Amino acid sequence: MKKISFISGSLILVMLVLFLTGVLDFNNGINKSIVRGNKLYASEDYEKSLEVYRKGLEKNPENTILNYNSGQASYQLNKYEQAIEYYDKASDRVDKYLNQGNCSYKLADSSNDMNQKMESYSKALEVYKNGMVNFPRNVELKYNYELVKSKIDEMNKNNQNQQDQNQQDNKENQNEESDSDDENINENGEDKNKEEEQESEQSKNQEGNQDDDKKIQQEQGEKSDEDKEDSSSMNKEDTSEGEQYDKDIMQVLQMLEKQEESSLKNNQQVKNSGKEEKYDW
Repeated sequence: MKKISFISGSLILVMLVLFLTGVLDFNNGINKSIVRGNKLYASEDYEKSLEVYRKGLEKNPENTILNYNSGQASYQLNKYEQAIEYYDKASDRVDKYLNQGNCSYKLADSSNDMNQKMESYSKALEVYKNGMVNFPRNVELKYNYELVKSKIDEMNKNNQNQQDQNQQDNKENQNEESDSDDENINENGEDKNKEEEQESEQSKNQEGNQDDDKKIQQEQGEKSDEDKEDSSSMNKEDTSEGEQYDKDIMQVLQMLEKQEESSLKNNQQVKNSGKEEKYDW
């Protein structure tokens, strides 16, 4: 009896310490949030149940049960992005992978942006795949995985067809441009023929003008010969004076050359007489 009393007294003492430190009240608060929130969830009051779960998460944000329940409530409220965040911290079970993948799948279906749609489908596929690894016997995960994979394959096929169509359209446009260029070439060819005809006529006219110029030059040449005979006597006198001028210039040039030669000799003598010859450039 004394032994039992001792154990009971020790148990009371431990519970008192836990209560004073807040540990017991902390766990009771989280459990109360789970129980109360589950009752509201069962009555399909998802908004209030989510509020209760959040109050519990304020005390312990990493609690896997509260995160899972918050994800479930958010999923029922069509708050898919929010549900995905809760599922990331949720306890590991089949419904977590199913509903988290379904959230991404629903976001993809509701998006009009093809890039965003493909990204959401890819995320759903990855979640389903992870679920199949952890729960390989679950048929629903396998079905959802194959469904989303077929969606992605269809989108890739459509994108490839669109690219092929764009390439075909570009080729057709290029062919049309080349045809229009050929027409321009033909038109330009006709214009060139006309230009060549005009140039040939101009060349003929130029030849005729050249013949006339030659006749005029010949007549002028005959006249210039007569003028040369008259001016020959005058040129003789001019040449005598010009020859004398040229002789004077030649003498000046010879004198300058002699001066340069003598200056070079003097520089050479100075250069060779120095003791620092090896430093000279």
